[in-house]
Amino acid sequence: MFTHRPKFISKVFIILFTLVIVVFFSWRFYVGNFLIAHALGEYNGAFYTNSNEAFENSYKRGFRQFEVDLTKTTDNKVVCFHAYNQEIYEKLHIEQDNFTYDEFMSGKVFKEPRYRFTTLDLEQIIALMKKHKNIKVMMHLHSQEDAAVTKFLLDEIIKTADGDEQIYDRILIGINFPEEIPILTGQNKIRNIMYYINVKNKRSENLKKIKDITAFMKQNNIHIVSMPYKAIIKYPKEVKKLRKNNIYIYSFAQNSIKEIIKMKVIGVNAIGTDTIFEW
Repeated sequence: MFTHRPKFISKVFIILFTLVIVVFFSWRFYVGNFLIAHALGEYNGAFYTNSNEAFENSYKRGFRQFEVDLTKTTDNKVVCFHAYNQEIYEKLHIEQDNFTYDEFMSGKVFKEPRYRFTTLDLEQIIALMKKHKNIKVMMHLHSQEDAAVTKFLLDEIIKTADGDEQIYDRILIGINFPEEIPILTGQNKIRNIMYYINVKNKRSENLKKIKDITAFMKQNNIHIVSMPYKAIIKYPKEVKKLRKNNIYIYSFAQNSIKEIIKMKVIGVNAIGTDTIFEW
């Protein structure tokens, strides 16, 4: 009776090995096509670094969609940094929010040694897109309601991409305020635009109620909207209405697998995450 055991063990091993391979590649596909590395992802336990190390770490994990924050320095350069957020400054041990290009790129603004990562600028992000032709980058413009800053950031993106249509097609511009919309829709280089809806910030939202979102998006000819988790869970019918009108729904940033699964079931198209290993 023991003569068949080796064959049985061999079959079990083949089945388990096959399942591992299927799960691995399914997960890689899921991460690459549904999840977005928020602020380029996690690095050394820190979020919002927008650093080269965060990008490399996320890319190795299978991410192929990235979100990066763009900010104008005091000497009119564009760097990768989430500005105008005191909570983030405290997390990254930053003591100043106005800095020159050289101050930022040298890492001098980060006072904690743990966060002495490799900072990035706009040119380096475009270079990464040219090197990795399979990635897409969502560029979140931080203008603090200043339309002139928004236009400056957009012009710099277009200029840095240097007429490369393939790069333009893989860029998604994220904006927060209504005044920014005509700046984005008034040009024809970068056509992928996302509008952030923040239900806690009446100024940012510029909507009387959540049910106005679909009409707002259609009126402004924007086809991607970002909504917070609580709004998506509270208003699933609005999510269905948006999808019915061919408007894609994104959400930033979710680190709970449970929340990510809930939103996927409701119909969210893509989710930004700092890390994918929290339950």
